[in-house]
Amino acid sequence: MSDLDEDLFVSPEVVRRAVKLGDGKERDFHFRRYSGAVYSAHLAAAASRNPDVRETAIPHLVAASLCDEDGDPVLTVASACRLKPVVLAAFYGVVRDLNEPRSEDVEKKT
Repeated sequence: MSDLDEDLFVSPEVVRRAVKLGDGKERDFHFRRYSGAVYSAHLAAAASRNPDVRETAIPHLVAASLCDEDGDPVLTVASACRLKPVVLAAFYGVVRDLNEPRSEDVEKKT
């Protein structure tokens, strides 16, 4: 058991968000926050000298976050790599918002 506060760990909570896709329609999807390990893998992929690895950096985060209503993954990294660019960008925007606190949220806590 850890002596660290629970709020230092990733919540298992599943969040439903409306995502505006390339066709202009909003659709509901489920997301969960990703772990520090997933973020580390993203950073390693983004910094890779291999362009085939580098191009998986954002799809890796999307695949780790997009889920069904029970929190089970709905995409593999390979399938996330096949998404249309506009769809990947829309999902990534939600993933980024969900995992990175807005600057005003950080300021409120300080």
